[in-house]
Amino acid sequence: AEKPLDGECSGLAISKDGRTLVTSTIGGHITLWRLPGGSTLASYPCEQSSLNTGTGFATTPDLSLAAYGLPAHRLGVMDLHTGKERWTAVATKESLTALAFSPDGRILASAGGYGESEIRLWDVATGDEVGRLQGHASWVSSLVFWPDGKKLASSSADQTIRLWDVASRTCLDVLRGHRQEVWRLTLLPDEKTIVSGGKDGTVCFWDTSVTH
Repeated sequence: AEKPLDGECSGLAISKDGRTLVTSTIGGHITLWRLPGGSTLASYPCEQSSLNTGTGFATTPDLSLAAYGLPAHRLGVMDLHTGKERWTAVATKESLTALAFSPDGRILASAGGYGESEIRLWDVATGDEVGRLQGHASWVSSLVFWPDGKKLASSSADQTIRLWDVASRTCLDVLRGHRQEVWRLTLLPDEKTIVSGGKDGTVCFWDTSVTH
């Protein structure tokens, strides 16, 4: 199937059973599609702000909630069952560059702005900021939680990847090897191998069971 979108695509997510696709567009809509046919299940207007790079859209694993960047440096969370906005908060001095929900949907991690390097942690139920992760020297481009929600990986324009203990808010390890900005991260099913992609066109594989 091929379906037109109403603007620049800012994010995609697929349900675990492979039957539902979520798309988000800048200044347009968050839309849920039935797979594989592509019929529309729901579509909600959303004033998402534009971003040049990074991953400024995220959903919970069960596709019950979506998080996204809004104008005026705000972060928004929407209930995808009803289309109602749960809460918004000022999350950065610039546009959001990365978002990720913990697997249980209780914590949202955000990074924002090309002049900021902090990662903020939010209580999804209340919209309150509950902590910050500090250590990167430049903006953060991608965030990935471990399946148990205890660890978080972040990539940055400072050419490093950092591994964090979420509960203590401390850095566990710093992975160095990229020669330019690190733009994307993913965690393989073995739960120890991280794959990263950089601005220089390289893809790196990291064994996170070995500390540096």
